[in-house]
Amino acid sequence: MKRLTAIFLALTMAIVLNPGTTQPAASSSDVCGPLDVAFLIDDTGSMGGALATVQTQAADLIADIDSSSGGDYQLALVTYKVRIEVDEDLRPKNGDTMYNKLNTLFASGGPGPNVNVNEAMNTAINRLPASGRDQSGDFNGVWRDSATKVIVIVTDAPPGGFDGRYTKGVDDVQARDLAYTAASLGIRISSVFVPTDGNYAGQKEMMQEWASITGGLFTQTDITGAGTGQALRDFIGECGGPGLCNTLANLPALTGDGLLEGLYGWAGHEYGFNLSEIVDPDGDPITVQWGWDDGITSTGLAAIRSFPPVDPLGIDPVALTLRVIEDVSAHCETVETVTQSLVFRFLVVPDLDVLLSLVQGLSCDVGETIGTRSDVARDYIAVLCDLKATVNTHGAPTDIVDEVRISQDGTTLASSSDPSLSYRYDALVVPDGAHDLEACATAVNDKYARSFCSTPYVYEDLDCTNLPPVLGTIRLQGMLDGTIGWADLPYGFTASLYDPDGDPLSVQWTWDDGTALSGASVARSFGLGQQVGGVLRVVEDTSRCPFFPGATIEKAIPTFKAVTDLVPSLVGLVEGVSCDVGALVPSWQDFDIVGVSCPVQAVVDLGTAPKGILGTASLRVDGATIGTSYGATQVGATYRASQVAAGFHELDACFTAAGDIHGRSFCTEPWSHYTMDCTNDLPVLKALSSDGMGRGLLGWAGLAYRFAATIDDEDPVLVEWVWDDGTSSIGPGVTQSFPLTGVHPFSIILMEDVSGRCPYAKTGTVVHGAQAGESGAFRFESLPDWSVAMDRPAPGWSCAQGTYLRSALWGDKDFLAGRCLVTANVDTHATIADPTMSGILKLDGNEIYQTKKALLQMMYDSIKHSLDEHSMEVCYMSPDDKYARGFCSGPYTYLNVGR
Repeated sequence: MKRLTAIFLALTMAIVLNPGTTQPAASSSDVCGPLDVAFLIDDTGSMGGALATVQTQAADLIADIDSSSGGDYQLALVTYKVRIEVDEDLRPKNGDTMYNKLNTLFASGGPGPNVNVNEAMNTAINRLPASGRDQSGDFNGVWRDSATKVIVIVTDAPPGGFDGRYTKGVDDVQARDLAYTAASLGIRISSVFVPTDGNYAGQKEMMQEWASITGGLFTQTDITGAGTGQALRDFIGECGGPGLCNTLANLPALTGDGLLEGLYGWAGHEYGFNLSEIVDPDGDPITVQWGWDDGITSTGLAAIRSFPPVDPLGIDPVALTLRVIEDVSAHCETVETVTQSLVFRFLVVPDLDVLLSLVQGLSCDVGETIGTRSDVARDYIAVLCDLKATVNTHGAPTDIVDEVRISQDGTTLASSSDPSLSYRYDALVVPDGAHDLEACATAVNDKYARSFCSTPYVYEDLDCTNLPPVLGTIRLQGMLDGTIGWADLPYGFTASLYDPDGDPLSVQWTWDDGTALSGASVARSFGLGQQVGGVLRVVEDTSRCPFFPGATIEKAIPTFKAVTDLVPSLVGLVEGVSCDVGALVPSWQDFDIVGVSCPVQAVVDLGTAPKGILGTASLRVDGATIGTSYGATQVGATYRASQVAAGFHELDACFTAAGDIHGRSFCTEPWSHYTMDCTNDLPVLKALSSDGMGRGLLGWAGLAYRFAATIDDEDPVLVEWVWDDGTSSIGPGVTQSFPLTGVHPFSIILMEDVSGRCPYAKTGTVVHGAQAGESGAFRFESLPDWSVAMDRPAPGWSCAQGTYLRSALWGDKDFLAGRCLVTANVDTHATIADPTMSGILKLDGNEIYQTKKALLQMMYDSIKHSLDEHSMEVCYMSPDDKYARGFCSGPYTYLNVGR
């Protein structure tokens, strides 16, 4: 019953005491005896005043403790905000260390209005290590049974946990429970409330309650914390408080006659519960009350009851509240009763479910559990089987099981106290034939001796077994994935199969076209366009183990497709086509030619074959490969005449199929051709020039001019010039004159001779100019003499201060007086180009002005010339004129008269 007692104590709710019992008269003794004191001090920012008074009186406080305890003391210091700090663990005669630790305290920070009072109490009361908590330092010190045990709490906040918040109904209840735990351990809690922010959550009353529950003391300072240090000294002077006036009754162990350790029982069965004699140290009268959560109550040291079933698939907890009530009024005058409330659960267990690993519809074949084959008469165990019996306790602990056993035909084969039992069944030691198996279980301390069994498993015991044949892959000899082949050629079909037991196997291949063959490997052919599948059937002979009928395995034969031959062709290269420096052109000789290099390509028509069938494709010259590809419908290469000797050759292309067991190759008809490592480009007229005027396009009618053509060609080139009068000239440079004025178009004909360099090369005549429909540079304009005229002044006209008037109005001579505008112009008669020109104004045969324009304009100032008779004339010429011809106006004779 130790397990029941432990669980009973773990589920204890609280010891509820009347607060009035905690405040008797103070002890008159000045010596407390051995003292164990833990100081739990809030060091958040609001506690600065309180900490200062503690530090002021720290030396006197340590001296008081030493004196009151007769030098036998242990001290601890725990500070807290939200995090817990064990600054000094509980240990003997550590006054000096405690003094130093108190004087290093500093008020700072804090999470707001609430601090972690609850977890600080928890650490000190229950001596908790830091591991797994928001705490630094372990509280390992031991509260001595021989000492007066005191916890001193100093704070201004209501209790909170590690979340740093105070939640009413949660944190206050937890703090009260911790106070009860302290009381049960004989630890007094004395509290100092520092009302820095007032009693906003009722924390004062809570701290008073902790002192009342544990027999400690309570005091309140003013808002500044003044008096806190003195309050701690006063607590020590009172030995931490008066203590409790009542010693609680010693609760005995609770016993019952239920299953296991008395905590479990079957639904609908009656069980007894007993509380042995209760001892109260004070001799107070005791009353015991039993209260179940289903409403049943009773009074006395024992109770008997049964429990109805609720949940058939799980345990049903029924809570019991056991109240031990003692009347303490005889020695605690203000209190009538003290009640200790204890809670535990009785668990109602449904019937145990016992399962055997084999049930009807399953068989065991050489250790493997399988579904019983439809072609076998009954369930069976062949050769051996690993059996397992398991017990479902529906939530009850597994050690409620007393025994599990597996029986054959009523005889136990194996048993165990473990709720899971394994047993290796050997069919060789069991007589062949029909048998049954069963698994049963009982419970520990079951006064009703109930037994729970699985459904019997009826089976056939066999010393042999049969494994079906294994049919693996079907391998085909065709191409691609094996399912493609040429029409009318044979291909093999092989089945990968074996029988684990070595039973004979018969193999039958049947195709949809009616063909049937026998054996693990066969061969056959297919007609063009056929797509034929079928069925492979394997049958085993099981006369070795007659209980099992022979298995038949069928598998689909992959569909085989017979495809057409591949048809390759050369791209563009046929009779009558040549390749000249990469370009396909009509052949210009009686045979086809490859000149210098040629991009050659071949493609293949797959017909009914898929692209994936393709293997290697190659381009060949006289059987030597010049280009390859793999898996592609085309192959290309650059065919260079320099790779072979000059002369006649044959080009073809061949395609193969990947994985073709017949090794077929499909080739084009050969293309016969002549190779030459030379070719011909037509002559190019790079430049045309003439020594005429106006970019060489202008000249005087009847005068000879030189024409030159610059030709780019390594072959000899004949240059013929054809003029518009029907005549022609031969040579790259010629001289020609044009008697008639006007525009004269002409042509240039280039004729090359390739016989010396590349005798079979393609050649031709290149025509430029009029015969080719071209204009622009291929025309020459012959000009008449230029016409030069002086517009102002002109004979018969005079000028006075810029105004031209008839000279007859003044006298019989022309004259110029003051500033007068002189203008002249030239008509070149040119239409296709503007000749360069230079115009000169001469005075008495001397140049006085020059222009590059056809219109000459100059302001004549008479004051700059002598008062004599003068002659003025204008002349034009072209600086590009190789004949240097000049043309002048008639002279203008005048009298220069000044202003």
